[in-house]
Amino acid sequence: MYTKKSQVSMEYILITAFSLLVAIPLIVLFFQYSQKYNDEVTLNQANKVMDEILNAAETVYYLGEPSQKTITVYFPKDIKEVLFNYGYFSFTVYRGDNIYTIYRTSHINFTGNITTTPGAKNLKIRAVNNTVLITGIST
Repeated sequence: MYTKKSQVSMEYILITAFSLLVAIPLIVLFFQYSQKYNDEVTLNQANKVMDEILNAAETVYYLGEPSQKTITVYFPKDIKEVLFNYGYFSFTVYRGDNIYTIYRTSHINFTGNITTTPGAKNLKIRAVNNTVLITGIST
């Protein structure tokens, strides 16, 4: 009678152990892919923001002084630095152990100052002396 109970217990332990051996690698794989897709989403959001800023800046530049435009963009949470330098601007994005630098170039001069806090931002883009000035507007 005791051997039946011990056999059932042993089978239960073996089934549980086998299930864990199968489940743990699947869970690890899921989290790795999840992190990869989160990185891609963040980078795509940052690219979209850069494209919107560039399009607005070029529009304002070609319209000339005193043209200005206000746009609303959504900054993802992992943008840590925004640099403007003449015909070049870049975002530095930190995702875990990875550091990505995304940049855009143009034949127009950029200058500006934008905070990197995440969320929706209103940006004022205006043409000033053959340069495009990009600044954040406090809401």
